[in-house]
Amino acid sequence: MKKIVLFLGIIFVFCGIYTTSVIQSISHTTADYGHIILRDSRGTIIANKWLPGWYMIPYSLTQSGRLFEAIVAIEDRRFYEHSGFDWRAKIAWIRENLQAGKVVRWGSTLTEQYIKNLFFRWKERTIKQKVDEAIWAVYTELTHSKESILRGYLDNIYFGNNTYGLSAAIDLYFDGKRIEDLTEDDMLDIITRIHTPNIDETNIREALLYREDVAKKLGWKTANSGLWESKRRETIDLFPLITERIIWAKKSYCLWDKTELEKWAYKIPSDICTSPSLDITLSISLDLQRYTTDIIQKTLSQIEQENVTGAAVYIYSPKNNKILAYVGNRWVSSIDGSIDMITRRRSVGSVLKPFIYLLALREWREIDSYILDDTRTYPTGVDGKVFVPQNYNPRPYGPIRLREALGNSLNSSTVRLSEHIWIGRIYDFFREVWLSLDHDAGYYGYGISLGTVELSLKNIVESYTYLTNTADPNIFLIEKILSDPKNRARTFGISSILNSSIDLPVKTGTSTDFRDNWAVSYHRDAIIGVWVGNTDGSSMEDVSWVSGAWPIWHQIAEYMISRWLIQNTRSPPPEWVTDTLICLDTRCLQKEQTYLKNPEDIRSRPKDNIYYESDFVGNISTEEKEKWNIQ
Repeated sequence: MKKIVLFLGIIFVFCGIYTTSVIQSISHTTADYGHIILRDSRGTIIANKWLPGWYMIPYSLTQSGRLFEAIVAIEDRRFYEHSGFDWRAKIAWIRENLQAGKVVRWGSTLTEQYIKNLFFRWKERTIKQKVDEAIWAVYTELTHSKESILRGYLDNIYFGNNTYGLSAAIDLYFDGKRIEDLTEDDMLDIITRIHTPNIDETNIREALLYREDVAKKLGWKTANSGLWESKRRETIDLFPLITERIIWAKKSYCLWDKTELEKWAYKIPSDICTSPSLDITLSISLDLQRYTTDIIQKTLSQIEQENVTGAAVYIYSPKNNKILAYVGNRWVSSIDGSIDMITRRRSVGSVLKPFIYLLALREWREIDSYILDDTRTYPTGVDGKVFVPQNYNPRPYGPIRLREALGNSLNSSTVRLSEHIWIGRIYDFFREVWLSLDHDAGYYGYGISLGTVELSLKNIVESYTYLTNTADPNIFLIEKILSDPKNRARTFGISSILNSSIDLPVKTGTSTDFRDNWAVSYHRDAIIGVWVGNTDGSSMEDVSWVSGAWPIWHQIAEYMISRWLIQNTRSPPPEWVTDTLICLDTRCLQKEQTYLKNPEDIRSRPKDNIYYESDFVGNISTEEKEKWNIQ
C-alpha cells in the first residue's frame, strides 16, 4: 500500500511540476494584436491586414443570443458544464479517430480552442500540445468567467481573408449588419467559416455539406448559401517577413528596446503602445524590395541544379540608420512567411577579414607593408592536431602586400597576421564593432581569422557601419583596398563582377564545404549584404561567390547607383595619409599609385624580388628568409 501511495505521490508531483511549467511558459507568451497598415518610404501600402484579437465584439453577448447559442451548440455543447476539459468529448474523440485510423478531429473544448488560437495558432497540433492546451484551459476556467472566455474565443477565431474575430467577419461578409439583424442563413455562413475559413473552388462542396449538417443539428432551414459569392475586402501583405519583424519590433519598442523599430520607421506614432492598430511608414523602398526579390529568384533559378535554394539580402543605410530593403529568403511572399535567413546565424567565411587588417594598419603599418603568404603549421592546443590554413587557390604567394592579401582574401597570410596581432585582441575588437560572438576567444582559435564564427547577416551588415567612418585614416585605407580592382586581381581577375560603375568597397566569403556564400559592400548611403545557401545548412555543389552572392550583389548595387540611392561621393584622404607613387623596382622605372601614412617607410621592390624584413608584419623564420630572398 505504501508503494502505491508513493507511486501516486511521485506522479502527482511530476504532473504538478509539468503543469506549472506549462502555465509559466504560456503566461510569458503574448498574442499579436492589431490592425496593421505598413507603407513604404513613398507612402505605398505594402501591408493592410488584421491580426488576432484586435477587432473586439462591441456588443453584449445577450444580444442575438441565438448566434452564440448556435456556436456553442456546434463547437462545444457542454461548454457551460465542464471546467475547460471535457473527458466525455475526449473519449468520443479517441473512439472516432481509432475507427477512422487517423486523426479526423481533436475533440477540443471551446476553451481549448481559445487557448490554441491565442498561443498556438501557427504551431503543428501534437499530443504534447493538446496536453498543454488542456492544462492551460483548466487554469483559464479557474481564473476567468465563462463570458470572458467566450468573448475571447469569438474575438480570435480566423474567418478567412486575413480576418480575425466575429465582429470583423460580420463587417466584412455582411456589410457591417447589426448582429441582431443576421438571418439564419447568415449565421450558418459564419459557423461554416469557423470550420472552413478559406473557401475556394477546391473545398466549396465540403463547406456546403458541413453547412447542411450544422443546419440539421440546429433544426434550421437552409436557403441558397452566399459562401462562394461573399464579397472579399482586399487585404495586402506583400512581404510577410517584414510584417513579422514590425510586429516584433513594436513589442520590443513598448517593452524593452526602442532601437529596432527606429531602424524601420520614419516616424513612430505617439500612441503606438496604446492603440490596438498600427499605421506606420517604413524606410524600405517598395521598388528596391521588388527588384531585389526578382534578382534573387532569377539568380537561384540559374543555379538550382547545384543544390542551392536560399538567399537573403539586407540593405541598411548607416547615414540615416534605416533599413532600405529586407528580403529574408527566396520565398518572400509565401503565406507562412518562410524562414528569415537575415536573422539566422551562419558561418561567415572571409567577410570579417577587413577588421583584422584594420587592426594591422592601426599598428602604424602601411597598406604596402608586406606579409609572408606561405604554408605554415599552427598549434591548436589539442594533442596531435595542428592547423594548416590554405588559400582558395591552394598555393603560397610568398611576400605580398597587405592590400593584396586582403583584396585577394588570402587565408595563409591572414592567419599569420592574426598570430602577430594576437587572437585575443582580434576577439575583443570584433566585440567592439558590435559582432555578436556566442563563444570565447579560446573556442574559435585561429579559425576566427577565416570565418568559423557564426553570425547573422543582419549583425554583419550593421557591424560594417563601423567601416563607413572614413575620417579615421586607417578605415579610409581599408576602403581604398577593397574598392580597387587591382588589389583583388590575383584571385578574382582585374575585370571581375565585383567591379561596379562607382568604386564600392566589397568583401566576399565562402564557408567550409560551400555551405554559405556572402558578399558585403559598404558606402555611407547603403551597406548591401547578400547571403546564399540552404536553410537546412546542407552544402551547395561548388557554388562560390562567382555564381551565388556576386551576381545578386552586383545587380542590386548597379540598380541603386543608377537611381542615386548610392551616390558617387569620394572622400579626400584624411590627415596623415598621402596619395603618392611608390617604386616597384630599384631603378624606379615602374611606379604604382597608392596611399601611405609615411611614404619613406617602404623599401622593398617586388619587381626585382628584393624584400626587406623591416617591411614585413609578423615573424619570419631563417628558412623562410632564404626561400623568399628576404633581407
